[in-house]
Amino acid sequence: RTVPNHEEIAHGNFAPAEYERLMALAPERRLAGFFAGWTRKEACVKAIGPGAALAAAGPACTVSFVVA
Repeated sequence: RTVPNHEEIAHGNFAPAEYERLMALAPERRLAGFFAGWTRKEACVKAIGPGAALAAAGPACTVSFVVA
């Protein structure tokens, strides 16, 4: 799946530390890293319960952007 603006979406929805980790990946790995991080972030936000609107403003979840 292609998401041309995945870096923009990440910038607006990930905590600064999460976004920095994503951007540290090689460009060709960022889309896969985005999906891995987004899925983990979504699970973390649901578990904590603040709602998706507070995800970027709240504490960073420990998410890994490494894709096996």
